[in-house]
Amino acid sequence: MTILDKKKNKETLFFILLILAMFLWGASWVSGRYIAQVAAYESVVFYRFLLTSIFFIPLILLLKPKMKLKFKNITQVILGTILILLHANFFFKGLNFGLAGAGSIIFTVMAPLITFLLVSVLYRHKLKKNEIIGLLFGIIGGVVLLELWKFDINEIVQSGNIYFLLAACSWASITVVAGKSYQNLSPIGFSFYISLGGLIILLFLTPKEVIFGDFLYNEYFWYHIVFLSAFANVFASTIYFYASGVIGSSKASSYIYLVPVFAVILGVVLLDESVASNSIVGGIITIAALYLINKKSVTQEKTS
Repeated sequence: MTILDKKKNKETLFFILLILAMFLWGASWVSGRYIAQVAAYESVVFYRFLLTSIFFIPLILLLKPKMKLKFKNITQVILGTILILLHANFFFKGLNFGLAGAGSIIFTVMAPLITFLLVSVLYRHKLKKNEIIGLLFGIIGGVVLLELWKFDINEIVQSGNIYFLLAACSWASITVVAGKSYQNLSPIGFSFYISLGGLIILLFLTPKEVIFGDFLYNEYFWYHIVFLSAFANVFASTIYFYASGVIGSSKASSYIYLVPVFAVILGVVLLDESVASNSIVGGIITIAALYLINKKSVTQEKTS
């Protein structure tokens, strides 16, 4: 096997893992909607950070990734911890108080767009033509999936939905931070440290009555919180952060466009929901957006 073949195989595996990560995030919206009805968002956030930190330990012992913190990484981990806490709070507050269906679209459309804007401003990255067209396709796909024209303006801007926009801003920021931390720290190390940091902060901030509520006796709460922690956080988020360092924050964030597509598919398979025509059209447009953003130019192909 030649070096070129090995590189192509690695890229194929990397692509498959990213798609799987987006699939798990799509499933996390289903779990998130359920769990938001069972427990207060403060409780969900606390136990998600607790279990995520625990599930990382066997992974670290098995893979032995780079865990040593340099001074620059300490700053990135502190910033990442603050951002991941904000994201988790905004996300579950949105599920509690906003429109969950609208929120999934608001988040998935805005997160890549904000990431591209941050990278452009912070690192003077000039957007390529295919990236601009891809972002426009992503916005159009989101509008179609959401059927924005059917919503009353008050529903769209209601206070609950602002949390999803704030969740997109915080996630875009942590994507950029994660992409830079990869230079000296493994994605597993970065993910573990920000989860552990978040847990330590929550231990001081979360009231005991919120931690030890009646929801603890609900077995379905544990099914969903374990899934969210082990698969959506430990597995999917680590792959995503790794992608931020390998292919860049902007391109990694573009894969988020697949999340609502998988959420619709899972709704059909698991909840017997019907597939509307707008879901099919919007899904095709968002997939096209992903393709356009990640499409290599002729110059890139020659140099790769």
